[in-house]
Amino acid sequence: MPAPSEILELERHFNAAPERVFDAFASCEGMKAWFGPGECHVIDGEVDFEVDGR
Repeated sequence: MPAPSEILELERHFNAAPERVFDAFASCEGMKAWFGPGECHVIDGEVDFEVDGR
């Protein structure tokens, strides 16, 4: 487990169905679209929903 100083917690509220928000985070393509809007581009990504996953 990382030290408390190495933990970053973000909270955000969305005006969308929970399923739609989950889908945006549950695939690499969704993550690329979510975190790379406009002129920003995400080249590579990986999603791992396991405990202690990456």
